[in-house]
Amino acid sequence: MSQPFIQVKDLNKVYKTPAGDFPALKNINFEVQAGGFTLVVGKSGAGKSTLINMVTGVDSATSGEIWIDGQAIHTLSENEMALWRGMNVGVIYQSFQLLPKLTIMDNILIPMDFCDLYKPVKSQEWAMSILDKVELADQAHKLPSTLSGGQQQRAAIARALANDPPLIVADEPTGNLDTNTAEVIFELFRKLVDEGKTIFMVTHDESLIQRSDHVYHIYDGELAVAEPA
Repeated sequence: MSQPFIQVKDLNKVYKTPAGDFPALKNINFEVQAGGFTLVVGKSGAGKSTLINMVTGVDSATSGEIWIDGQAIHTLSENEMALWRGMNVGVIYQSFQLLPKLTIMDNILIPMDFCDLYKPVKSQEWAMSILDKVELADQAHKLPSTLSGGQQQRAAIARALANDPPLIVADEPTGNLDTNTAEVIFELFRKLVDEGKTIFMVTHDESLIQRSDHVYHIYDGELAVAEPA
């Protein structure tokens, strides 16, 4: 078997609180192969978002190692991490986190500008091609507030694809959507996997288990392996 795309070793995250230390993640070990759809399922407070923050480098581990595509991200400085994340990871949140005063097009251009990957004309062309992929080309010059929840989530996915990252990380991306709209988003994820992207997603929705490639369950900061039937 090839080298895992994501490899997490003996990962621990402890938060300091007035009541004492709180272990949010406890000795987490797992691997994710490239080009698959990996799901982490758990209830609210189980540690899902903390795990997402570790994998994306938004927060640092108390101890342990995180390797992504051969890069030891636990060793990167804050500035190195920001640049690495911009080039290699697209992050999708439950609350969309689109900048409300910018058009959908401008929201997608921001990560491109940060990494300085494209020239202005090419950036516009690439952004429009991504919006076309998520069926939002006709909404490019509108503000996020004028779009439905499902359209905003598709816009957030387009933004995550801005720099063509190999890894897409999603934190409860269908949590604020109705069942039909959530289905559209899930099918879009499956298409991205078919195109070669690696998707790492956390959710409380157990109905998605049978439709993913690999499944982990998280309980009170501890990870257990499961496989779809």
